[in-house]
Amino acid sequence: MFRKTTEDYLKTILGMTENSGGVRNTDLAKKLGIKKPSVTSAVKQLEEKGYFSRTENGSIILTASGKQIASGQ
Repeated sequence: MFRKTTEDYLKTILGMTENSGGVRNTDLAKKLGIKKPSVTSAVKQLEEKGYFSRTENGSIILTASGKQIASGQ
C-alpha cells in the first residue's frame, strides 16, 4: 500500500494555499486521492509537530517550519 509522506502532505498544502489561501481536510483528501479519515489522522500528527496552524474557519496554513520542509530546504 502506498503511503503519503510528511513532505507529500506539506508540498500539497503549500501548493493549494498559494492558489486559494487555505486548505481544508476534505480538499486535501480529494487532491491526494485518499480517504478523509486518513488525511484527518495525518493532519493531526502534522499539526502536533507544529508544521501548520488553523485559521478561524478551520483552514490549514503552513508555519515557517512546514514551508521549509515543503520547499525542500
